[in-house]
Amino acid sequence: MPPSHNLLKLLSSRGPDCISEHQVQVACLGATGDVQSNASTYLSFTSSVLSVRGTDITGQPLIDEYSGSLLCWNGDAWKIRDVPVAGSDTNAIFALLLNATTSCTAHADTLCTPELTKNILSTDGSRLDTLHALCVAIESISGPFAFIFYDAPNQRVIFGRDCLGRRSLLQRRDDKGSLIISSVSDGCSGDNWSELDDRGIYWIDLVSPGPNSHEAVALVSGLNYADAPAPPSYRLLKLPWTFTDGNTEAILGKAHLKLPFPTLNMDLPHDPISPLSPLAPPVLQLRQALTESLVLRIRDVPERTKPGTLAYSASLQPEVTQNPARVAILFSGGLDCTVLARLAHDILPLDQPIDLLNIAFENPRVLEASKANRENNAKTKRKGRTLGIAPTRSPLVMEDPQQKLATSGGVLDPYEICPDRITGRKSLAELEEVCHGRRWNFIEINIPYSEALEHRKGVISLIHPHNTEMDLSIAFAFYFASRGTGIVHAGRGGKPLAYTTSARILLSGLGADELFAGYSRHGAAFARNGFPGLLESMNLDIRRLGGRNLGRDDRVIAHHGKQARYPYLDENFLSCALRLPAWVKTGFGQQDTVDEPSEGLYLGPEKRILRLLAWSLGMKGVSREKKRAIQFGARTAKMETGRTKGTSILSVSETP
Repeated sequence: MPPSHNLLKLLSSRGPDCISEHQVQVACLGATGDVQSNASTYLSFTSSVLSVRGTDITGQPLIDEYSGSLLCWNGDAWKIRDVPVAGSDTNAIFALLLNATTSCTAHADTLCTPELTKNILSTDGSRLDTLHALCVAIESISGPFAFIFYDAPNQRVIFGRDCLGRRSLLQRRDDKGSLIISSVSDGCSGDNWSELDDRGIYWIDLVSPGPNSHEAVALVSGLNYADAPAPPSYRLLKLPWTFTDGNTEAILGKAHLKLPFPTLNMDLPHDPISPLSPLAPPVLQLRQALTESLVLRIRDVPERTKPGTLAYSASLQPEVTQNPARVAILFSGGLDCTVLARLAHDILPLDQPIDLLNIAFENPRVLEASKANRENNAKTKRKGRTLGIAPTRSPLVMEDPQQKLATSGGVLDPYEICPDRITGRKSLAELEEVCHGRRWNFIEINIPYSEALEHRKGVISLIHPHNTEMDLSIAFAFYFASRGTGIVHAGRGGKPLAYTTSARILLSGLGADELFAGYSRHGAAFARNGFPGLLESMNLDIRRLGGRNLGRDDRVIAHHGKQARYPYLDENFLSCALRLPAWVKTGFGQQDTVDEPSEGLYLGPEKRILRLLAWSLGMKGVSREKKRAIQFGARTAKMETGRTKGTSILSVSETP
């Protein structure tokens, strides 16, 4: 069943460079194994492409003429069995899967190098069972992905997400029994979409319908049917991701995929804890691992042929349009994203600018509260003058340049009072001071309340099946930030210019809070039960990281033809962070002042090792920044008055 018109439009927004379709008809087998002439399964594949790797656009679906196998790939394979993948990774992944499922194909002969295929063959050179080989092949991929692979020789459809769920994949069954698998819902087919979990890779055996000896996770109807009295039944089978190190066997009930990182180090300290210094070996180790992760994600990003959109002539501010940015950062000015910006400066050539996407919303509820507060202060001052009492003033408020800017001309600026705008400007100033020769395009993305309301229904449709007020408030921030349209100032005090980022790659600091205990609940857990409580809380967050939000965020960000990349979720970086003991990663149970050769270093306990890294990189102000959730920093939370909670379900009339 081809996708609906609305779904095609949404897929085209995600992949604006190329979109193609391909149909396959598979004969159904009866109970005795005979082909049923009046029953077939019809497979319809549609794939759009956002080209961010290599110099050429690789159209999809990829089809192997020899075997008939087919691939729809949405991912970034940075490495295959620790061998870096240069240029487009789609062909390399297709070759890898073909080698695992067929004995000889044109793609396998021309695209797979010995380095990529050496682990697909057994020691004696014979090809392993295809299920075993598929497990080995998928395990060998480092990077985020969601894919659908039609294994024609074995008549199987294999699909799934990486073990962290960094790319979206949804499933839905319609009223005819057809199964639809898509990166995004069509927004008009009801609430029967569900997110495909990231705990395994799924496959459907088209040859053997009905019960068999294999363990089944669920029973689903045929993908499509025509001229048949009833749709054939197929089992949806699962190859689970697991931490165990057992052998991957050809029996489905025992087959599994080995996770590419270890479990959290649950060791407890036994001796008095000595605080780390900014140049301690663990800090240097973390810097090296994070740098390697960033190099894979931002080096050699191809330049777009279409530069960023400017509302003014390029001749007015030529420095803004020369060498348009290839990389942008979702930038709140907080610790996690600013460390990424600082390290990106060390990696990218100086002639490549970096766009900093800073989002701020007009929040009527906050503005009303601010107005009331100012009026109360004014009344207090007038009353004090009447009684002859000198008014007291807060030095912090009077001397804060952002407060002056926010109330310039006596009118409260709804965007400049946003916490993320204030910290964003502070961190920008520190980046400019430390990173000489780099042009940072600080993009002020200001969203009026009326514009948020205008896009509300569309954002709700994109995040579906997520459906809470908190989902929406977070998605609002990512939706408008990834659109990348705002204002830049060419130089200090320069004229404001309307600007849209040319970067398709957006870096996100997501993952740092889970790995290094950045949430307030981690501190509360330590206060209640020491390190055992802290580790239990961290372990819970790490285990549910992928299933919670990453698919939702991918659907929102990719809608604007952008791709989010998560350096803190790199498999090697994850392994490094998970192996470190809790008392090395955090400052819990330690003094807040860390001895430093030139001055006392005062840091909080949350994400202590990352704060030390920021300090060692010259970002001393950033190293002290506290955690702030994006919905509060950008002021997308509770924009309406009332008692709505983040866990409240969105109105039924607004959901698909």
